[in-house]
This record gives sequence, C-alpha cells and structure tokens, in this order.
Amino acid sequence: MRWIDKILILLLVALLGTGGLLLAAQKGGGGGKGKAAEAKKGAAGGQPVAVTEESVDKAIEAGRAYLLSQARPDGSFGKGGGEKHPAGLSALAFMTLAYMGQHPNHPAMAKGLDYLLALDAKTGFGDRPGYAVPIRIMGLSYVHNKLLGEKRAAVRIKMVEDLNLIFQGQTATGGWRYKLDAHDYDFSVTQWPILAMREANLVGIEFNTGPLLKARELYYKWQQKDGGWCYIADKTPSYGSMTAAGLASLYIINDVLDPASGCPCSGGRSRPDDSGTERRMEAALDWLGKHFTTAENPGKDKGDNRALYWLYCVERVGIAAGYKYFGNHNWFREGAARLLKEQQGGHWGDLDDTCFALLFLYKGRAPILFNKLKFDGAWNSHRRDIANLTHYIERTKEEQFHWQIVDLKSPLDELHDAPILFITPESVPELTDEHKQKLRAFTDTGGTILFEASCGNAAYANGSRSSPAKSGPSGPSSPSGPTTAPSWTPIP
Repeated sequence: MRWIDKILILLLVALLGTGGLLLAAQKGGGGGKGKAAEAKKGAAGGQPVAVTEESVDKAIEAGRAYLLSQARPDGSFGKGGGEKHPAGLSALAFMTLAYMGQHPNHPAMAKGLDYLLALDAKTGFGDRPGYAVPIRIMGLSYVHNKLLGEKRAAVRIKMVEDLNLIFQGQTATGGWRYKLDAHDYDFSVTQWPILAMREANLVGIEFNTGPLLKARELYYKWQQKDGGWCYIADKTPSYGSMTAAGLASLYIINDVLDPASGCPCSGGRSRPDDSGTERRMEAALDWLGKHFTTAENPGKDKGDNRALYWLYCVERVGIAAGYKYFGNHNWFREGAARLLKEQQGGHWGDLDDTCFALLFLYKGRAPILFNKLKFDGAWNSHRRDIANLTHYIERTKEEQFHWQIVDLKSPLDELHDAPILFITPESVPELTDEHKQKLRAFTDTGGTILFEASCGNAAYANGSRSSPAKSGPSGPSSPSGPTTAPSWTPIP
C-alpha cells in the first residue's frame, strides 16, 4: 500500500473520530474559514452580522437561484441589452455556476454551454477577449469531467483553441490586455490567462509553459518597493486587487512550474528556493496584512473602487497561501460579514459583482483538512507539500477542501479548524513546555498529529524518537511507508 493511501486512511479515521468536518462551530471559539463564526462588526461599521454555516449557505443558494434566473433563451446570461459586455458577462456567470457545482445537464447550463462553444474567440466577445476568453476556458474546465463523448471532445478542442489564442496575444514583456493583440498589457487582464492555464492544466491539457515564465518575470520586474502591484507597471501606487491578483498569480505560476518545490532532496536537505519567489511572496503578504479592509479596495480610486472584485482576489490568495489571517484580519469572516449584509434579492448589484461575491463565499467556506504548523526553524522546506495532498484529495473525492497554516500562538480552538496537524521539520524544532502542552491538549481533544521528517532528515527522525524531551511528541511510531517516507507519531 502506498504511503499516500495510508494517509487517506488516517484522514478517514480522523474524520470519523471528530464526527466529520462541520462548518458549524460546534466546538465553539475560534471558527473562521470553513467554520462558523460570529463577526465582531459589520463590513461598514453597522450592526453585527452572524456568519454561520446556515447564513452562508442561504446566501449562496439565493445567489445561485438569481444567476439561474438570469439565463436567457439563447444561452446567454443577463438582462439582455444594456450590458456593455454581454458575452463576457455570460462567460463569467457560466463559470461561476460551474464552479459552484451546477451540472451541465441543467437546462440553463446546457444552453449556456452551447452558447459559449459557438462564440468566436476573436469576434464574439467584443473588445474584451482578454478577459472573456480565459474565463470561458475556466468555465469549460469546471464542466469538462462531467461531460462524455462528443461534448467533452468539443469542450477540449475549444479550450486548446482558446489557449493558443492567449499564447499568441501575450506581449513580449509577458502580459496581456483587452484585445489579446500582443501590443500592451495591464495586470488586471494578465491574471486571467494565468488562471485559465491553471485550470486547463488540472484537466490534463498540456501546453508550453514558456508564457508562464514570461509572466512571472513581468510580475518580478514591476513589483513595487512596498511589495504590491498596480494596474500598469509603476504608474500608480500599489492597491488591493492588483496586489492580491499578482500574489495569487505567482502562486499559480509556481504550482505549475515547480509543483514539487523543495525536491529533490539531497543529504537529508531540501532544495532551496533560488528564484527569489519566496521573498517576493512574503513582501506581498506583508502589504495585504498592512492594508486589508473589507470596506473598500485599498489604495484604489474611490470613484471606481471595485470592492467585491477585491474580495474575489483576496480569497484566491488566502486559499492558495493557506492563511486564515492577513495581519490581524480573518479575511473570510470579515468578507462574508459584508457580503451577507449587502445581498439583496439574491444578488449584489451588477452581474459581475454577484459572481465575485458568490465565488468568495463558495470557495472560502470549504472545510479544512489540514493545518500545517509554523514554528521557528525549517518548517516549510517543501512549500506545497500539504497543498498538493489537499488537491489530490479534492480530485479523488470530487469535493472542495482547504488547508491552512497555524502556529502554536493560536488558541486550541483554531488548531481544531482541521482534524490533522501536519508538522514537517528538517531539524528538531525548539518546542517550549507550553508548546508541548498545547500539542498534547490538541490530541487529548480529538486532534491527530501527522509528523514527517522532511527529506528523511536524520536529525529530526532520530531526535523525535531518542529525545522526546526536546522534540515534544514521543511514543511508538507507525510507519506509513519506507523509512524515507512520512510517518506519524501520536502524543502519549
């Protein structure tokens, strides 16, 4: 049996032992992303808003019903006339519903799919194919695995055609703009082809990764001194949506280009990051922590603030990075409080804002499978290890799950956001008596700790068994594979 299968069995045992992963805060306390929580204040200083499993689900289903009500007989979405970019909005509405699990056999989705497949990429989206074509790819990718035969083949062909157009439309500097004509770029459009490439990659469509390398260099070049990004180069100060989109784009690019970050191991040590990516990501995360708010798109002109678009970018970073907090802000709790407060009749105003709000709520509320422990020392040598495992389980189970990073300053309730705490040092971590007591309390209250000696590092692998006073957890180990593979050791 492969060690990955044994981890899945371990996960199942943990789930059974905790009664499953529930969004409702049955344990009380912390709560947050993937758990119910009581928002301390409304998004704009109004009355307190309860963010619970029930209220979030109710808002999502009301939004879903609203989007479906916008389906038109020809397969498009919207009021019909009056929208500036009806085909692009239709692609966004279809993509949102598809991500939310709406089956392509639903009448509105079936017509929507035919409508999108019939649109010519160069002429069917007006003067905004730079946005709409990648969004079409994303929507098609979300229904791809639910289709069979000729329909799936047609979807796949269209995705490949759209990707080729995107590649042709990239500028020499690495970005994209409205018309996909390779003449100029902005960072608002540039994020969407990157998102599309990620989703195409996840359904098995192969492509040259050169465009991602070029895009990464563009983000490197124009990241500002404060860690953020703006709309074009350094023409304006950094602002929220572009900084979050830039950081999310770097996560996507590196997940495609270097999914096994830290590998191969050599002499019990992981491969160091030599691209500068980690430093750049940390700078952008610092910017988000300093400027986070749900009241507005921070740093953006108030006349065109696009606050819900900003929240959509925020959830992408929070999920990709595994962070529950930006600074002292619980991004999901605070964002959901605003959205629950502002929803009217199932929508949030314009169709695009409604889609962004729904994506925030739907994606952010998924249950958390793993917490990864951050501590002083080499705690994250394989940056995407638990992210990759979570994605593997998502694909296997065909359900949404998240992971997140915690430290031992977190209250016990937050350690219980997930049933499994993953610890993967390359040397013996320095744990205080207080830390050890908290780990013990975690397991005593139903939690499971999964230990891995990163790269089979002997300093930790031997230290965790021969010197429990230093390593904290001790007791008999139960190997989950060969001696170089991860194993778990329970708290006695």
